[in-house]
Amino acid sequence: MKKIAALVMMVLILTSMAVSCTDIIVTTTHETDITTTEHITTTENIIAIPPVNVDNTLNPDIDIFISPYDVKYTDLITKTYSKEELSTIKYNTSLNIKDFNELYKMECVRIVEVYNEDLNTTEYYYRVVYSSGERLCMVYFNYAGEFVTSRIHIKGIARLTDFQNLSNKKWTDSEDVHSIDEDGFYPFLTGASVPEYRFSTHVTEDGYFVYIKYREKGRYYLLNEMEIYII
Repeated sequence: MKKIAALVMMVLILTSMAVSCTDIIVTTTHETDITTTEHITTTENIIAIPPVNVDNTLNPDIDIFISPYDVKYTDLITKTYSKEELSTIKYNTSLNIKDFNELYKMECVRIVEVYNEDLNTTEYYYRVVYSSGERLCMVYFNYAGEFVTSRIHIKGIARLTDFQNLSNKKWTDSEDVHSIDEDGFYPFLTGASVPEYRFSTHVTEDGYFVYIKYREKGRYYLLNEMEIYII
């Protein structure tokens, strides 16, 4: 479980984890070897990992309402929290999902599918989103309702189209991405240069989660693959 939690936290949730979902409508490869996968559907989502469009059959003993997949988090969440409250939510790791719901009412809950390459297993997690307006805290619970991991994402000013425009360029590197979203999560720019850390995650102003993989070429990190999900 420690290996799974660590893997999920890296990407946050998203890593080079392979995921499967039914909402992919287009995957294109450009001249620059950039692959763009858009998970935009008439049903829904990510934050990192695309939600599974199912009812709460993950664990019938956990009485948690699963949010409709055709509604964005902005239309589901009615309560916002301060920056300090979000930090408290993030680090409140001792509660199970039922107790968590009693303390922090869950208004946006998805079931997400995660593939663990190390163990060659697929697992399903509950993902809950809390918002302060400028920040999103995403909390993950396993099948049994136990806390797995959490992460706070800063919502940028870039919109979905800004990232789509980047993927259409003949040459796009991490500096281009950083220029439109300084608040994204760039682990490889903070000292971690191993391949599994060569990714960035972004929350757009209009409610999408963008996960980008890079490939190293000389002193550049070139955009190699982009995945887009509705939160």
